[in-house]
Amino acid sequence: MSDTVLQSLAAELDEIQAERRCSFDDAVKVLIDEETDSTVKANTWIASAMIESLRDVFGPDAI
Repeated sequence: MSDTVLQSLAAELDEIQAERRCSFDDAVKVLIDEETDSTVKANTWIASAMIESLRDVFGPDAI
C-alpha cells in the first residue's frame, strides 16, 4: 500500500474525527459503514490499522 493512499486515508479519518468529535476507532467505523463494497471495507480496515500502528510507534504526525 503506497504512502499516498495511507496519507489520504489518514487525512479522511482525521477529518471525520474533527467533524464528529469522535475517537479514531469510531471514525474508522463511520468510514467503513459508508462503503458498500466488502473488499473496500476490508482494505479500509487494514489500512486504518496500519495508520494507527504507525502513529502509536512514531507519534501522531507519523502519517
